[in-house]
Amino acid sequence: MEVNGSRHGNKCMKIDRKLTYKILPSQVIVKNFIENERNCNYEIYLLEILNLSDYFRVLSLGEEYIKPISEENGQFDAISERYSIDFKLFIAESLMEGKSILSYSITKYRDGFYGFGASKARNKKEMTCTNLCQAIRYLTLEELEGIERNKKRTFIEKDIASFLDVLRTKKNILLFYPYEFFYEGEYVETEAIKKVMNALHGDLKESLLYRERNVHGFDTYMVTIFVDKFIIFKMDSYGYQLVDTIDTRRVKTFESLMRISLF
Repeated sequence: MEVNGSRHGNKCMKIDRKLTYKILPSQVIVKNFIENERNCNYEIYLLEILNLSDYFRVLSLGEEYIKPISEENGQFDAISERYSIDFKLFIAESLMEGKSILSYSITKYRDGFYGFGASKARNKKEMTCTNLCQAIRYLTLEELEGIERNKKRTFIEKDIASFLDVLRTKKNILLFYPYEFFYEGEYVETEAIKKVMNALHGDLKESLLYRERNVHGFDTYMVTIFVDKFIIFKMDSYGYQLVDTIDTRRVKTFESLMRISLF
């Protein structure tokens, strides 16, 4: 896929050169990507993460988070009596479409048996997608508001506008950035994680200002992966705070989906 961003460069974010990253495979982030696999849904394992998190269990006073019976009335994705939260992907819609139609297809025949086939777009080898981090990095609050107002949008602006819709959500939200970060050479884990959070917060600072201008009284969190650990941090326009880390091996649905591979 050809990934577009802004005119300022094509890195995903301002980041330490020793930090590398890769996007998670399609079956982990695209809902129902695997045919006949009911657990192919990132919301399932994000719910598992909340229930494994000491931090979020404190917010719910120890109560387990559950999925609502129906989301037709705009209910939260994870609910408890004391605290509820919605799950949102922090990735451009165009990139999600590319992952969905350009990746090889997967079909489940029975437990443990999967078949792999051609992509949905058999005659299409590439498509243009937006790097959302890069696209919003240098935009000011005023420019973001201009994109919201403007109905004649460029390709990239359409993806940005969709993200602005997410930011205007009047709920507590957990943004899922579906990448895994690695560090080349020796590192101190706490310092490396801090660099990941700092880079993502730097790209999102103006977007968080936009959310604060439009939404009041709701929390914003982000979750991503650093070397086999989900890292969860709380953010606002002023800064960020690491609230929990969860070993990916403890998140059963995630691990199960990750093991399904052609290679």
